[in-house]
Amino acid sequence: MKRIIKLTALTLAMLMVAISVFACTGTPAGQNTPQPSDNPINVTLSGDSVSADKKSGLSISGTTITINAPGTYKFTGKLDDGNIIVDTLEKGDVFLVLAGADITCSDYAPIYCKQVKNLYIYLEKDTTNKVTDGSSYVFPEGADEPDAAIFSHDDLFFMGEGTLIVDANYNDGITGKDDVNIESGNITVNAVNHGIKGKDSLEIKGGNLDITATGDGLKATQDQDATLGFVEIKEGATIKITAGDEGIQAFTNVIIKGGNITIDSIDAAINAEQVIELKGGVIEISTYDSPFSATKIENNTEVKVTVNGKDFEF
Repeated sequence: MKRIIKLTALTLAMLMVAISVFACTGTPAGQNTPQPSDNPINVTLSGDSVSADKKSGLSISGTTITINAPGTYKFTGKLDDGNIIVDTLEKGDVFLVLAGADITCSDYAPIYCKQVKNLYIYLEKDTTNKVTDGSSYVFPEGADEPDAAIFSHDDLFFMGEGTLIVDANYNDGITGKDDVNIESGNITVNAVNHGIKGKDSLEIKGGNLDITATGDGLKATQDQDATLGFVEIKEGATIKITAGDEGIQAFTNVIIKGGNITIDSIDAAINAEQVIELKGGVIEISTYDSPFSATKIENNTEVKVTVNGKDFEF
């Protein structure tokens, strides 16, 4: 029995050492979201030219920067007519740190992610960043994507405490063909069609969003899986939407757990093909149509709703 106790104590001691080492070298306690490296590849945008302090992980052709390896890439300066393309065969995450970057592309998406495990767009604190596209795109033969100023085929995350302005003159502002997650940041989107669109889901956990869209403001489009195609908003978010169509639209559910949301819409302010779940937050709606459109609406006393200046009774 004593031998068993000694071996168990030794095992526990080794385990504690392992945990201690991980705490020093791994993800900090309580932090689930990966963070960009403190030693990024620095990319300088200078009007009609681009330079980088390291050549590994990316290639530069004129004013097109192609990122072909996981890692952290920090962008500063102004690009008159060019773009960033993320296309990695190697598994891993790519961080685009925008630290005072102004990127214009006249005939294509300024930021286009073809392939990656996860794409993180990190907005550096105390910086203003801007992405602008033109009113028409030139596609390779047989292609019709990307069709947004920021477009990703894979999971897309927005982080940081800086500011991002997206002026989308061709179609949508931000589109993800998988999940779109907004963790934080000050994001303004002006779009001739939809503002921010995720396919499998659009989750907004925090940040300040100001969206002006001729189409829908926020949108999720997955129609092949009843567990996907949802929009979820949590208590850390502040959102203002001005929409020519619907303010928030989801193929399955719209779930609002908190936050401060202001919607000015021509059509329904919040539309879900299945259920609208209102669990918390403050929602102010101005609309020419119905405030809510869904098969079912679930609400509790924690949510405060006004419609056209009057308290709304469910």
